[in-house]
Amino acid sequence: MEPERVVPVVRGARGGPRGRRIASALLLALLSVACSRTGDLSGDIVVTKKSGDAKRGAETQVTLVRATDPFEANLKKTEEEFKKEYETADAPYQQAKKNYAAGVGNPFSVELARISVLSGRHDVIQRYVRAQQKMIGEAQPRVVGTDVNGHYSFKDVPAGRYRVFATFHTGGDDFRWSVATDVKGGSNRVDLSNSNIGWPRPEN
Repeated sequence: MEPERVVPVVRGARGGPRGRRIASALLLALLSVACSRTGDLSGDIVVTKKSGDAKRGAETQVTLVRATDPFEANLKKTEEEFKKEYETADAPYQQAKKNYAAGVGNPFSVELARISVLSGRHDVIQRYVRAQQKMIGEAQPRVVGTDVNGHYSFKDVPAGRYRVFATFHTGGDDFRWSVATDVKGGSNRVDLSNSNIGWPRPEN
């Protein structure tokens, strides 16, 4: 003798249009809840270079990380530490510009100061990038590449708070992004441009 099976029954569903309507409504409600838990995230990478030319970020890696409280706190702490190091490395150049503005020195001395700090600034940035990449790698990221038009897309992303990372190298300029966003059910968009570039910005 087979064991008794319990089958849930929607009252009124048997043999009547009212029951079928109730069952359909319940199914739609369940589907709506399921869809609201995931969403798609997409966007374009388009920047304006120092020359004024617009450039699309084709074939660029875009990384998506869940922005948990520990991750955000660690990211902020690391960025603040490296910003201080960068300011120290860049101090001679900034002082030369202030001196020139006050009537001391000349454009040549300012340019010499700028050249003298390039190596130190570059070293700080590279160490920060490595530290950031280590944090991202430990956060189980999702990674996609942009197409020839600089468009990227993440599908079926669980709803929540995220951070979008990308680095676009073009003609000597490095554009970096670290953009926080909330992913909700349906379509979500985050474009990466000059307006939301993160630190460090392209050197000058």
